[in-house]
Amino acid sequence: MNVGDLPRPSAHVASSHRFSLKTLFVTSGTPFPPIAGSSQRSALLIEGLRRLGPVDLFLYGDAAMKRYLEDNGYPVAAACQPQREKRSLLLRCLTALLGKRALAVWRFLLGTRVDYEADPGLRERLAQVVASGGYDLVVGRYLVASARAGVFTLRNVPVVIDVDDADSKVLKARIASPATRPWAARLLALRVRAVEAWQQRLWPRAAMVWLSNPQDADLAPQRSLAVIPNIPFQLPAEAQLAPSADGARVVLWVGSFDHRVNLDGVDLFIDSVWPQVVQRDPGLVFRIVGSHLPEAKKQQWMRVPQVEVVGFAASLDEHYAECAFSVVPLFDGAGTKIKVLESLGHLRTCVVSTHAIKGYEALLHDEQSLLVADSMDALVEPIVRLANAPQLRHRLERHGREVVERQCGREAMFSGIAKALQALPGGRAP
Repeated sequence: MNVGDLPRPSAHVASSHRFSLKTLFVTSGTPFPPIAGSSQRSALLIEGLRRLGPVDLFLYGDAAMKRYLEDNGYPVAAACQPQREKRSLLLRCLTALLGKRALAVWRFLLGTRVDYEADPGLRERLAQVVASGGYDLVVGRYLVASARAGVFTLRNVPVVIDVDDADSKVLKARIASPATRPWAARLLALRVRAVEAWQQRLWPRAAMVWLSNPQDADLAPQRSLAVIPNIPFQLPAEAQLAPSADGARVVLWVGSFDHRVNLDGVDLFIDSVWPQVVQRDPGLVFRIVGSHLPEAKKQQWMRVPQVEVVGFAASLDEHYAECAFSVVPLFDGAGTKIKVLESLGHLRTCVVSTHAIKGYEALLHDEQSLLVADSMDALVEPIVRLANAPQLRHRLERHGREVVERQCGREAMFSGIAKALQALPGGRAP
């Protein structure tokens, strides 16, 4: 799909709700192009907010990015870069010594305050924009980006934080992941308590916190919370879809590799699981579709028997049409895995880890919409089974598509946004 073919945001439409909001959306990532799951959620949140009033962006970026987004339908009130990194003598010295690794080392040395304390340059610019913009609401995308921008220092305007992936659970999942080396797990464990302390300190300063995974509500049960679920960005019409071919031999992965969780998960799957699958069923092919795959990793994977690396694909439709089913072999990350719903929406069932359906337990069940494995090695059996059971695949496909179509549409998400804002504590929604 070319960038020119991607959907642009709809203009503000008249709201059927009893209030209207002018919103400033604070983000360190862009909602366009909506290719990766994070950009798709941003685009959907903005579209939902636009049904309630105009939405401007406060963006970590430069003038070129500002023009790019405005050319694609996103008004940008300001685009600026964090200043703390530019002003750090230590970081400059580390960069001279370590190159690209310097930033990670600098962040480790300075601790969690680098992530969660307001950056002076961003905070000052944000305050100026809010003071002059007449905003009724500020929505921050992710806790770290919101904190660094200084949203928690704002006064006289309600702030909503879209946590999406709870930071402490991201760390805990990474520690438990089979892809994490023991020494890295020990270092990460040192950060968990500090991150939990920042969450407990910052979340109460927001008027409301939005989560994508209902299980994350246990982190702050006494606070004003709402679950705004992740949904497939585009759901193909059922008339355009056909069941998987009885003789289909492609097992599909779809996911962007600028997300570390995806890269680590697929790498471990290819190393430890796929050889066992091929030994059991030599005719299967593992097809990998996803942008931002490092060239060295691509060359490594292409040398593995029965692995086909596509990289970025202009359209996912043909790959879903050709596959027997998809696989989501992830044991890391937090929030929810939208790629599971995307596959079911394309009428293809999945073999997934128990971790990959966290947050979807009320919707998706083993042997009903997909097959679930509780460890990396346990993925082998359901993959081989499903590859050789077309009638089982077709039953799971039908049920999975019905669930996604019935419960994971845009209107449900947008209605959830409106209801959440109507419930802002203190009656602060106009």
